[in-house]
Amino acid sequence: MRTSFSDDFDPLLTPSQVCRELGYGRTKVLSLIKLGKLPCVMDGARIRVRHSVVQAYKDTLPAGYVVGKAVGQ
Repeated sequence: MRTSFSDDFDPLLTPSQVCRELGYGRTKVLSLIKLGKLPCVMDGARIRVRHSVVQAYKDTLPAGYVVGKAVGQ
């Protein structure tokens, strides 16, 4: 049973928004999309990634990994 609209709402993010969310550059994000590691939704010719997909990707990162920080910082 749905309790509210927001329970079912999974925002679609632009590649730029994904970059900010992950702390990666645009080339890295587009590469992850191309490799299928970040499945995308096509909105016409525009690429969109579901917020839940980005969260799931973050969950696969190694323990102690800080999103947006280079290794060794």
